[in-house]
Amino acid sequence: MARGRVYVTGYTSPGRLYVIDPTSPPGAVVTLSGTLGDFPDDIATDGRFIWTANTSGTISKIDPDTGATTTLPGAFIQPIGIVFDGANLWVTDYVQSGALRKLDSNGNVIQQVLVGNLPRLPVFDGSNIWVPNTGSASVTVVRARDGAIVATLTGNGLNAPIQAAFDGQYILVTNQGGNNVSLWKATDLTPVGTFSTGLNTRPFGACSDGINFWITLVGTNQLARF
Repeated sequence: MARGRVYVTGYTSPGRLYVIDPTSPPGAVVTLSGTLGDFPDDIATDGRFIWTANTSGTISKIDPDTGATTTLPGAFIQPIGIVFDGANLWVTDYVQSGALRKLDSNGNVIQQVLVGNLPRLPVFDGSNIWVPNTGSASVTVVRARDGAIVATLTGNGLNAPIQAAFDGQYILVTNQGGNNVSLWKATDLTPVGTFSTGLNTRPFGACSDGINFWITLVGTNQLARF
């Protein structure tokens, strides 16, 4: 969501960016750009531009008003997740011995933090970036201010973790391998518990509306409220 509009990536080659205006009457979505890097996965905004992590090895920068698109190569193999911390963008590279890379406003890599294997979709809680590592069943907590690793969390039900979400108090992580979600207090990293989403639900994406978490269950094609 940016400037009152909803932006959605199309996982195509070349990649596409669609825009939805919630104030408009129902109708076909508008293609804002059809020239993103191949197979865009995650999406973020820095308040001025829309940015996508493209699994083909690039990131794209899109003007939300004009659709003008710049696709930037970088020190990436398979960028998957992208998040903005209020000052910089951070991108996860989905490889063994994965990395979280900090970008400046032009998309240049200015810092690299080694996290767990196959890092996926991170979230920023106002101080730290939480990175689920699918291949190592862990979550790496990285301090955004300087890139220092605060903790590497294991246990608490982590099993092929995919995405982290933040509701202002808690961090929720989806576990596709465990058919559950894991919960921590963001302030002190205290584990709250593990909660089942049901047999063969394979929870994947997650976000918060400030009151509830919403979780996509790809195994059953459902949306769950937590």
